[in-house]
Amino acid sequence: MDITEDGELVCSALHNTIARVKVDTGTIVFNNSVPQIPEPRGVAIASDGSILVTDMIKRTLHLVSPQGAWTKQLFSVPSGVHRDDLLCSVSMDGTICVCVTLRGSVYILDCLH
Repeated sequence: MDITEDGELVCSALHNTIARVKVDTGTIVFNNSVPQIPEPRGVAIASDGSILVTDMIKRTLHLVSPQGAWTKQLFSVPSGVHRDDLLCSVSMDGTICVCVTLRGSVYILDCLH
């Protein structure tokens, strides 16, 4: 989960679902099914409000619009790389770091600009 600049919580759930909720009122902004992401695991908010979502089954990173619509796939874990979980983070300069955890250690796979 991550929090947008305007204080809304964005999180992933099982079964293709991405949700955005106003924290102060509990109002659901959207609760969308995104079929291209079968098992969303983690989210990060980009500076433009776009949502980055990792998928545990496909081992991919996806770009979702601020309104919750799938845009495109950004990254796929190279074959042969085993992982416990796929993670992503967005730095202050907009760099997206894609990492995996393996037996308690974190490895950076790529940084997208």
